[in-house]
Amino acid sequence: MQRTLLLPIVFVVAVFGFVLACGGDEPEAAPTPDISSLLDQAVNRAMEAAPQGASAEEIQKLVEDAVASSAQQGVTAAEVEAAIQRATQGLLEQAVSSAIAAAPQGASIEDIQRLVQQAVAASAQPGVTAAEVEAAVQRASQGQLSAAEVRSIVAESISNLPAPTVNADELRPLVQQAVQQAVPTGTSADEIRQMVEAAVQAATAGSPTMGDLQAAIADSVAQATEGRLTSEDVQRIVSASMQATEEALQVVAAAAEAARMAAEEAQEVALANITTYNEAPKLAAMVANNELPPVEDRLPNDPVVMHPSGREAQIGQYGGTMRRCHRSSDHWTYGYIAPEGMNRFAQDGRTLIPSIAKAWWSSEENRVWTFKIREGLKWSDGAPFTMEDFLFEYEDVILNDDLMPAKPSKLVTGPEKAVVQFEVLDDTTIQFRFQHPFGDFPDVAAQLNRARALEQTLWAPKHYLKQFHIKYNPKANELAEAEGFSNWIELFAAKDDIVLNPDRPTMRPWMLRSKMTDQKWVAVRNPYYYVVDPEGNQLPYIDRIEWTNQPDPEVAILEVLAGNIDFDRSCGIGVAKYPILKENEASGDYRVIQAFFPGGGRTVNMNQSYEGREGKWIRNKDFRLALGLAIDRDAINEILFLGLAEKMNPVPQADHPYYPGDEYKYLNTEYSPDKANELLDKIGLSARDGEGYRVESDGYRPHLLFMTTRCDDATEIILSGWEAVGLKSTCNAYERAVTYAKSSDNTMMFAGGMISNSPFIFAVPSHTAPVDHKLVNNMGAEYAKWHESGGIEGIEPTQDIKDLIQL
Repeated sequence: MQRTLLLPIVFVVAVFGFVLACGGDEPEAAPTPDISSLLDQAVNRAMEAAPQGASAEEIQKLVEDAVASSAQQGVTAAEVEAAIQRATQGLLEQAVSSAIAAAPQGASIEDIQRLVQQAVAASAQPGVTAAEVEAAVQRASQGQLSAAEVRSIVAESISNLPAPTVNADELRPLVQQAVQQAVPTGTSADEIRQMVEAAVQAATAGSPTMGDLQAAIADSVAQATEGRLTSEDVQRIVSASMQATEEALQVVAAAAEAARMAAEEAQEVALANITTYNEAPKLAAMVANNELPPVEDRLPNDPVVMHPSGREAQIGQYGGTMRRCHRSSDHWTYGYIAPEGMNRFAQDGRTLIPSIAKAWWSSEENRVWTFKIREGLKWSDGAPFTMEDFLFEYEDVILNDDLMPAKPSKLVTGPEKAVVQFEVLDDTTIQFRFQHPFGDFPDVAAQLNRARALEQTLWAPKHYLKQFHIKYNPKANELAEAEGFSNWIELFAAKDDIVLNPDRPTMRPWMLRSKMTDQKWVAVRNPYYYVVDPEGNQLPYIDRIEWTNQPDPEVAILEVLAGNIDFDRSCGIGVAKYPILKENEASGDYRVIQAFFPGGGRTVNMNQSYEGREGKWIRNKDFRLALGLAIDRDAINEILFLGLAEKMNPVPQADHPYYPGDEYKYLNTEYSPDKANELLDKIGLSARDGEGYRVESDGYRPHLLFMTTRCDDATEIILSGWEAVGLKSTCNAYERAVTYAKSSDNTMMFAGGMISNSPFIFAVPSHTAPVDHKLVNNMGAEYAKWHESGGIEGIEPTQDIKDLIQL
């Protein structure tokens, strides 16, 4: 039987803002059309075809028609919805930008206000909020207007929009809460009730515009209080009532979005026409022997239907073992192939699709996120997956200062790092309540993907782990001592570590049956996995995965050619070996498939919190820029990527909503030793010693230490470039676990690493800001400690890095 070797070859190589990206299609093969790209092309054509002055509704109708005509068989509602959203989300901002640009030189604030008001009225979708208009005005004005002028424009624009239709029963409790907080001390309950009813009646009376609505509420409240309140009191109550009206609209919109997602999920199952479920022969045999329940009883009530996607995608066949290689401390080689999340990214790397959660929506200006969990989910040992597992992780792990003194960076908001609150609403509904708006939380939730003990996640198997927790087992310390641990805290961390404890239940498609530190690492199918294909076959197809510890890529390539490895991610075979792999396909009885994944890059991480003498230079922007200019990216491209790559900065792809434009894509990516030398001379490193190396004023020679797991050709090119501009540079190779330790204790100066978040740049903040001191992909471990500890530990960063963390 012929083997298939899946070789991921899309990499982005970044060194302080330089990137080298390699495309993923074979030169001799035509690329397979990407559904997302086709949809976007159709949407763009529709936008271009829209007549001058077309309303948002007219443009959206054109977009929907274009998408419907271009959608291929198998395209999902989520992909269509994402394409429409990408096309329409900028209409308001475009209209406001055009209005401000149309203002004549020297136009007054009133003139600009009138133009923007007209633009907002023409382009705004129903239910547009003041925050959305304000954001559009701020971006369009590019700082030319003061905060007061922006507020004035927004207020006038909103006041002239059509007033929304609100249900009185939905609005009343929100107004009640708002008015109670706004009224003067001593106001009686009866007076509050009169004000609330007056405000609700006015808000639901059908005022033509938002301005009329505000005036009607003011008149009603004033009449209800019969002059007992000052005008300032009345205005405060009116403002609170208007805010409550907007929140009521958000609640209605959130409920509608939840209903849409649930209907979409149901449609996925209906379209698949699944009437019975199938299972792997090995599991069927276990069912026959009464070792497992029937597949229908193992699946949730509404399993995820996963459609084939990507090149050569098709309904699979059960059976077989995938043979891989790994490094002893690379836990992500398991984490990436066996994800476990609320939701996940589709093949395009940006569209979120359901997983454990089947729907989610926001309220209270993105401070509250509600997730609807599938009913009937089970852990890999058959135990029910319940809300108790969320509350256990939150109350007994995250909030436990012994287990987690530094709270998860992805679950805190604001400068005070307020920890999220978990609130269970019913058996399948949970809310995550943040102190500050967190619009990207669904993207982040897709990355909360447990692969090590106590890492950032939202649930844990309470039925298993509580036996190791002192709260539930008073003898946990005795149990810890019996197993060779100092206390229950160490014991719990070890038992919660999925790659070191095969007994820990999981929600992943494969269950580990050995430890990461073993020479051979084995995972087998999870019989309770909650995903099926469109024909009702429970996934995964593959029976077993085996990883053999092989840190040497030269040995790994020989193993591939000998027929001992089927799939490579972490053994460093890379694109440079592509010719030899293709050459030996027939003799090795395998096929090489070039896989594409959106984003990913080799990086040089510069520790700006380094406390040695070199630290002051690393913190100097011109010094870092000089290092980037001294690197020959074209040479790296030719040697590592066969000339197939593009040098660029680590930004999302050009068709992504976050793409910043070509200017930033290529900024400072050229190879220029002359510019690098000029910058180094300018910052005070112009003097050289007898060997030609740059020295400080007292004769000290800065020595740049580059840490990596393997000093390869790319490392040699990087360091030779630094040496050529007079900077003494050395590469030190360590085992992977050592690199993490040296990053955590701040002894790392420079490190080679990977970045994999360019398509969803805000979903993995630890790759772009110092928020997790344990990671090598980090611009300052001590800065991260300062952030994690609330300023108690670590080193306080500069204001620009504080702003980056806050962003």
